[in-house]
Amino acid sequence: MRLPRRLLDVATIGLVFPVASVLGYLAGRAIGGWFDMPNAGALIGGLFGVAAGFYNVYQVVQRLNADEEDGGTDQR
Repeated sequence: MRLPRRLLDVATIGLVFPVASVLGYLAGRAIGGWFDMPNAGALIGGLFGVAAGFYNVYQVVQRLNADEEDGGTDQR
């Protein structure tokens, strides 16, 4: 994998984690509003969003580790 691709993978960690958290919060608040419990829905949705963000970080780290084991970039 080339260096620009690796830099983009690392940059996605900083973008996707907060986006997943906010989208989870908003979706949970909307769904909780249907059941007259927007705060509980926001909490549950926010937790799902954080979990999704951590899962995405895990996938990116696994991809970068696999790239390192396969030879990675030649920076000599």
